[in-house]
Amino acid sequence: DVDAAALYVVSLLGLNQGDREPVAYARAADLAESLFVKFPNHPGAAHYLIHAVDDPDHARRGLAAARAYSAIAPSAGHALHMTSHIFLAMGMWDDVARANDEAMATIKRAVGHSVQFSVYGLLQAGRRRDARRWLDSLATQRSSSLEAVREDSKVHLGLTIPAYLAETKEWKSGYVSMLGDTTSSISGGVGEALFGDALAAVSRGKRDRADSLLARLIALRSLASTRKLASASDIGNHEVREKTLRAMMLRADRKPEEAVRLLRFAAEQEAALPMDFGPPVSIEPPREAAGEILLALGRAAEARAEFLLALARAPGRSAVLLGLARAEKALGNRAEAARRYGEVAANWHAADGDWPALAEVRAGAAAH
Repeated sequence: DVDAAALYVVSLLGLNQGDREPVAYARAADLAESLFVKFPNHPGAAHYLIHAVDDPDHARRGLAAARAYSAIAPSAGHALHMTSHIFLAMGMWDDVARANDEAMATIKRAVGHSVQFSVYGLLQAGRRRDARRWLDSLATQRSSSLEAVREDSKVHLGLTIPAYLAETKEWKSGYVSMLGDTTSSISGGVGEALFGDALAAVSRGKRDRADSLLARLIALRSLASTRKLASASDIGNHEVREKTLRAMMLRADRKPEEAVRLLRFAAEQEAALPMDFGPPVSIEPPREAAGEILLALGRAAEARAEFLLALARAPGRSAVLLGLARAEKALGNRAEAARRYGEVAANWHAADGDWPALAEVRAGAAAH
């Protein structure tokens, strides 16, 4: 029975409190894939196959299901959004943005999850204006008459604004002031909001505020560790944020070597956690941050190694590809530098004209 089998896939995916458990997920993927082959128009087969393989190592197995699912359920907003789980894991940024645009046109309210995915994809594509449009739209829902919509807006602004700030480096943006409003009774978004607020404080030289926010992050982790339903990933991601924030403080204190050591420690801890779906949990990925510091120190070979590890976790991520291009250029590897610049240029084919580094990328790609 296809429906019973599909529900069994769901039960496998739900093991281990939602963390990606490799054996269960592999079994779920195999079963869902066989269902999708036999019943290519069954919404459950497509949906659960996508869930089972929406990480960088396995996403290609779900691409056919992602392509099909939007046609299977064209009026279901969540179905339209689900396709972007695969597109994001494969670095297909135009598809991420398109899928969530279509989803939000159908959902219309409580759209925070789709906004989060869309903003991330748009920023990878260099489309800051479109990303801001969705952020601003989500912010207006804080005044909705419906509590569920207000809560959805608060949680997802807490997740999405920090990611926007980290990607654009607009640490003096008015969005920073919104972060204080995103604290919610739901745990989602609080840690990210505190982390983003603290990174902004470090960038702006407000160390007292950064220290205060770090203390709140530590308290939040301690609280999370007492909750029966807290997963290993919940606790681990809190610890990664704390280490990354401390490293950024060390960098601001002109202690780059210590910062790199701590970032590598954070990255190793992150790599040991179950891989999550969607935009990177850490808005300041520690491998990427370590690579940027090493590149600034003139240690291009070490920077390249860090960026390659970062790319394995986030295929197609523009900042990582740009870091790789710069590292290869510094090492005198002209052809490889041009190839990496070309990958960024492909991501940024429709980028805003004032997008940072756009001229550098186009010139570097043209040298191929």
